[in-house]
Amino acid sequence: MSALSRDARAIVDAVNRVKTEVGRLANALQAPVETTPDGPTTPTDDGRVTRLTEMLTGVRPEPDTCRSIEVDGETISVRGSGDFTEQDANFFQEIVRAAKRRYEAEHGTADDEDELRWTRREALGVLLSRAERGVLTTAEAAQLRAHMEAEIRDCNTARKVARGNRDHVRYLAGEIDRLTAELEQAQAAIERVRAVLPYAEQIATTTDPTT
Repeated sequence: MSALSRDARAIVDAVNRVKTEVGRLANALQAPVETTPDGPTTPTDDGRVTRLTEMLTGVRPEPDTCRSIEVDGETISVRGSGDFTEQDANFFQEIVRAAKRRYEAEHGTADDEDELRWTRREALGVLLSRAERGVLTTAEAAQLRAHMEAEIRDCNTARKVARGNRDHVRYLAGEIDRLTAELEQAQAAIERVRAVLPYAEQIATTTDPTT
């Protein structure tokens, strides 16, 4: 009988461990996902940074405030604390100008390519119309060929991009299926443990030496 009690106790201990782990898993699965709104946000200060600064310097830092500076005729708001000197304003102006230059450098190329593409297609329409009327010159025929080759290159590039996007979507779909299957298995494990718990609790009660 004592051997049976030890076996029962081992079963109860094992079930309790499984119950704990599955409970953690269930909490993780049911925990809501916190989302943050798009757009710039101001980080909250819980006081620890302020207290640490005060301890290190002996001076309580002033709270951040919004300052307005003008950059090439445009008003920009920045946050800061303490005195806002002309040197600080010049520093922020250079940062804003550098950011604008980088944006224009990254996006200007795409805009130029679009403009060239539309200009080429307008010229292509004119050349095709002249070819249909039989008045296309030798130079215009060479230009027509160059425009057609450029259109073919653009088309091939678009196909490659579309193929890459399709492969990416297929990969994501496979990941979604895999994660869904894992979630279903976890939920099934939770249900199995829930079904065993009453019997485990009954065994624990009947084998508890204090009862």
